[in-house]
Order: sequence, then C-alpha cells, then structure tokens
Amino acid sequence: YIVDKLKSASYRNRQIGGFLTDQSFVAGLGNYLRCEILFVVGLGSKSKPSELSAEKIEQLAEAIIHLPRQSYETKGITNDVSAARSLIEQGRDFEDARFWVFRREGLNCYRCGDMIIKKKSAGQVCYYCVACQLKQEAL
Repeated sequence: YIVDKLKSASYRNRQIGGFLTDQSFVAGLGNYLRCEILFVVGLGSKSKPSELSAEKIEQLAEAIIHLPRQSYETKGITNDVSAARSLIEQGRDFEDARFWVFRREGLNCYRCGDMIIKKKSAGQVCYYCVACQLKQEAL
C-alpha cells in the first residue's frame, strides 16, 4: 500500500520531506519520525519518489511502517534498539541515545561519525547527517 502510494500521481513528484508529515499520506507521522525515516533510508528531504530506485522505494516504505512501530514498542527509540540501550547503560542521556539524528545537532552521527546538522525543510526543522544523507542533494 505504501509503495503504491509513493508511486501514485499524488506523491511521486513531491519532495518526500514535505509529504511525510502530511496526514493524508500516512496518518500519525510527526516531525521526529520524518527526520528519522529520512536518515534510516539515507535520503534528504528534497528527494522525490520518482527519482528513487525500486529498491530505495521499498526501503522507504519499510521505514515508514517499521520506525513508528519500533518507537511505539520501545517508548520512543528510533535508533538501533540495542545500540540505544547500550548507550544508556554507558551513561548517555535517553534523549541523546533514542534518536539517530533528531535533536542531535552538533553531535556525531552514530553511523559514520560526521556531525549532525539542523536545517529548515517544508516549514519545519529537520536534522540530517550530511555524509549519510545529503551527499548528492544541495542543502
């Protein structure tokens, strides 16, 4: 269903960062999930479904389903669950350990070590790892 919606005339040429929080696309996705979904799939907010490979569209659809479920089941963790729990055991703050990029501006990416930045996207602040997400996309 999500793959079909991403390929539909209504969404295929729209910027993903703009419609992920559009409740007519998928109800319940807020800004923190938008940032985390984009990170997990390795996309910037300006990417459009029409520009993505079939494999990347499948990854995006999976993240749109999986991350909200994981967050619900773990009381807000969207990061790798075992990594987040390990960070918390090591004394890291829950808010820092629970997210891949959201509200982590100026901190290092857990995946590559590069710095997380904050940029306005579709009227809301979004957080990105430049190395993991924005290699080909202009900020």
